[in-house]
Amino acid sequence: QAFLLLAVVSFYVPTLAWSCVPAFDECAEQTRRGDNGWDGLMNELHGTSKWHWVPLPYNVKVYVPISLVMFAAAAFSAIYLHLRRRSCLYRGRMVAVPNAETDIYSRLWCVYEIFVALNLGVPVEMARSLAFAGRVSSRQATCSSERDAARIRREIETGSLGYDYIDKAVFLVTRRARWECAQALLTTGLKIAVTNVAYFCMSSRRTQVWEHVLCMLLGFTVAINCIYGVFQSAQGTPKFRNVFLCGALLSLTGGVLLFCHVADGIQELQSALWALVTSGVNVMAFLVVGVCCCSQRLKERGKVAILVAFSVAIFVGCTLTNGFADGFDAFYPDAVQNASFVAGYFWAPAVVWWSAALHWGVKIKWHKGWTVVSCVGAARVAWRGRSTGSKADAPVDPEPGA
Repeated sequence: QAFLLLAVVSFYVPTLAWSCVPAFDECAEQTRRGDNGWDGLMNELHGTSKWHWVPLPYNVKVYVPISLVMFAAAAFSAIYLHLRRRSCLYRGRMVAVPNAETDIYSRLWCVYEIFVALNLGVPVEMARSLAFAGRVSSRQATCSSERDAARIRREIETGSLGYDYIDKAVFLVTRRARWECAQALLTTGLKIAVTNVAYFCMSSRRTQVWEHVLCMLLGFTVAINCIYGVFQSAQGTPKFRNVFLCGALLSLTGGVLLFCHVADGIQELQSALWALVTSGVNVMAFLVVGVCCCSQRLKERGKVAILVAFSVAIFVGCTLTNGFADGFDAFYPDAVQNASFVAGYFWAPAVVWWSAALHWGVKIKWHKGWTVVSCVGAARVAWRGRSTGSKADAPVDPEPGA
């Protein structure tokens, strides 16, 4: 993913600097553009966008080859990681699985086993879950077996490390999991914003690009944090209604402010409001498609294929419309611009929400006890696809003497 992100950013450097579509030696600029990205899209669909080619500065020609190298590195690394998983080059690990029923750090066995694994050099990971793990305190942790509790506490108290050292070691595992969550939020915003910014630079004639970029990033950050708050407060198992209302509220807030002309004359504020509208619509569309595809027969690959087909249909339709209207020389810049639009407003947000749901074990609760699991995240955690928050995942004390 890092190579892929670097490849996309490298390709779009000339776009961010000169608002053009880069090639190896030339750059395509639009001579007729809309007032903003959405008006520009409507003009393109009616064949009003025109392109002319200008020489690419010498110091910028290197970015397109760099992007191709990064794309090749991303493909090679993906193949290598796939082959490595197939070759079973794996020495084991311990996975701590939080759940919505019991704080694992309140169980003495869980805390002590994590500490022992760390001392033995066994890698310990926190399962990717939004369920609370609890507060690390080995002194206050309990055990269902009094004999086991007495034995564990005796080993801790007679040892040279003590409770504080155990708490510190276990806390490092939790902090690493929190940092991974923060990284996921950051990369989520970047994936959506890069293609949106590139499309805006191609189709808009404004000169205050970076102000627009910062405000759009601010809007996406607010939306992502609101959605994350809904999921995190429900420990990864929110109700369908709450998630849908969150997306609707984001869209309505941005749409009403735009409709009431609150942001007239303030282009940066308009960009932030459009980001709120886009984020809310993506969340609602994600849930609706999830319900429509909620079938155990339709596997995850099949649903991704539906998303790919929908995105390709939009891309081909827009590109053919623009190409026949603008001429053969405009096919490449039109294709890049339409690909940026489809990726920024359809593909990237959908993939981000979908992968985030699967990555963090999200399980959306439907009314009357039903659960949308086949599309909005199969409630997977870091091992064997178990459901986060289910009774099967609740930590169980080992047998006495185990």
